[in-house]
Amino acid sequence: SSGINAEYGAILQDPTKFLDSLFKFDKDNIPDDVIKKIQPYIDSEDFTPQAIQRVSKACTSICQWVRAMHKYHFVSKSVAPKRARLKEAQTQLDTTMQILNDAKERLQEVEDRVATLQAKYDE
Repeated sequence: SSGINAEYGAILQDPTKFLDSLFKFDKDNIPDDVIKKIQPYIDSEDFTPQAIQRVSKACTSICQWVRAMHKYHFVSKSVAPKRARLKEAQTQLDTTMQILNDAKERLQEVEDRVATLQAKYDE
């Protein structure tokens, strides 16, 4: 536990490192247990940007960031299946287009042969 406190202390001692960790935060893979842990804060009237601003301007931004990550988590979860379906549809479209292009090439070969035979016939 003291290791965790030391880690957090080090982050707070170096604001640049702290900001960097926020920018590099893996928002696409927030574990559900983390969301469950912050949910009571999200639900609290004391954890709104307006309420936090009365106490600390700096913490207001952190509050907004936490709320944004929380919201992003749920939006991302609802969009993920749609992205998967889009990718699947795109793959099917690519396959269908390849089949169509192959058929067009074969048609062109047949039309070229017909034109050659027609030219020979007309001689």
